[in-house]
Amino acid sequence: MFLISQILLFVIISIAVFLSLWIYLQDRKAKTNKIFLLSSFFLLIWILFGYLITVPGQTEASVIIRTKIAYMGVYGWLVGVYFFLKYFPRKINEENNFLDIFVIATGIILSVVTMFTDLLVEGAQLQELYPHPRLGSGAPFIYAVIFLFFILLFRSIYKKYFSLSSSEKKRIQYLLLGLVIFLVFNLVFNVFLSPIYGMVPWAYIANYAALFFLAFTAYAIVKEELFGIKVVLTTLMVVLIAILLGVDLLVFTKEPWIQGAKVVILLIFLSFGYVLVKSVIREIKRKEELERLSDELVEANIELKEANKKLKRLDKAKSEFISIASHQLRTPLTAIKGYLSMIIEGGYGEVSGEAKEKMEEILGSSERLINLVNDLLNLSRIESGKIKMNFKKVDIVEFINETIKELKIVAENKGLYLNLDKRFDEDLKVEIDEARIRQVVLNIIDNAVKYTSEGGITVRLKKQKVKTGKDSLIIEIEDTGEGMTGKDIENIFESFSRGSAGDLMHAEGAGLGLYIARKFVDMHNGSIWIESEGKGEGTCFFIELPLKQD
Repeated sequence: MFLISQILLFVIISIAVFLSLWIYLQDRKAKTNKIFLLSSFFLLIWILFGYLITVPGQTEASVIIRTKIAYMGVYGWLVGVYFFLKYFPRKINEENNFLDIFVIATGIILSVVTMFTDLLVEGAQLQELYPHPRLGSGAPFIYAVIFLFFILLFRSIYKKYFSLSSSEKKRIQYLLLGLVIFLVFNLVFNVFLSPIYGMVPWAYIANYAALFFLAFTAYAIVKEELFGIKVVLTTLMVVLIAILLGVDLLVFTKEPWIQGAKVVILLIFLSFGYVLVKSVIREIKRKEELERLSDELVEANIELKEANKKLKRLDKAKSEFISIASHQLRTPLTAIKGYLSMIIEGGYGEVSGEAKEKMEEILGSSERLINLVNDLLNLSRIESGKIKMNFKKVDIVEFINETIKELKIVAENKGLYLNLDKRFDEDLKVEIDEARIRQVVLNIIDNAVKYTSEGGITVRLKKQKVKTGKDSLIIEIEDTGEGMTGKDIENIFESFSRGSAGDLMHAEGAGLGLYIARKFVDMHNGSIWIESEGKGEGTCFFIELPLKQD
């Protein structure tokens, strides 16, 4: 028994020394690696002197001093692990100097009390096969302080855990797994079983479990990509059950036929265990991929929200600028138009023919500027939601006739016809905002006149029922002009968008009229669309308006 214990002790200490030195040499300047080396040193003292306590043939004084040194290793290891957790996997900016001083002071006080008094160890039992210490009256208090140390360790892990990244959390999980295994083994074998069955051999098992803590922690420090903790736990479970089955097969089973059956059972279990571990690995990989995608999505959403806020601020600033600039422009432009009209009409004296011609060109330019300013004002009001609708019932035929009159002379000057075709007999009342719909119809007819060289424009009024069963009015404005391509139709109702015909015919405009028209129609709960068979085939605008507003 002692030979096996000595071999195990040598193997455990050798592995522990290798791990602690290996970690330290990875980066000698890292505080994490230095503290790990120091705490490993105290842990080795604990393991070594925990074994030396039980060597037969000692004096009582030898057992007592070795026990006290072993406890010194316990205190040193606990203090070392506390400070190790401050820097592993990285330091969180949270200083608590009082607690640090308390931990160091408690470790020193425990060491002094243990070494120079008999409160923890008051004697030793030598008459049995394995010597072991006899605990003193202060042992419960010292064990309570050790338990407090473990609470501080788990508190430190808990406070840090939720502020770490997913990869850093995985490192803490490995350290925690090794710590819990080591702690459970000590509670089971040293605290519960040793008082019942004697210090040895149970104390060996408890102390040697320190290898789990060292191995898991070292792996978490050095390895960049870690296996998921579920994989490790599943593998440990499979290995543990396989060991138990193996021990049962070799030690407790004598009949050959039962041994054969248990060999088959063991092989089947190993096969299923391998499949189980592989499936857990696949599950972890899928979960990690989903978490990565989720993190990327969260980051993208945050960036989008920030960009959206900036866009809203810029859009608001743009609308305010357009509104202010338009108001400031409209007043002088209106004055310019008024004075030009008075000059042309001779209000300030007779104007020569050539000068009058130039004045009329300037007047036309000022009118176009005023129209542009009005469009910009409407645009800013629409986008800021400041337009108020004034609905009332209107005789639609009379309304359209009056609207057509405003542009009939312009059309006839180009040699074009502009007619109204009514497809119903009764007087039809439609609930609309006159000013908005007049602007829509005028804009479309004006565009039709601009883009038509021969023929003319026909306006048709039709009454029909929509799918909802309600009555609606259809206003068709058809011209024999340049026509539109599918691409033109797709974008024509967007702001600052113009059809290709406008570029070819050098027609003036900023591309806002139809965008504003669509918005005004939307405010009437109606719809507007275009049909055209292509270039040179003319264009037909359709405006659908409900007869009554909800």
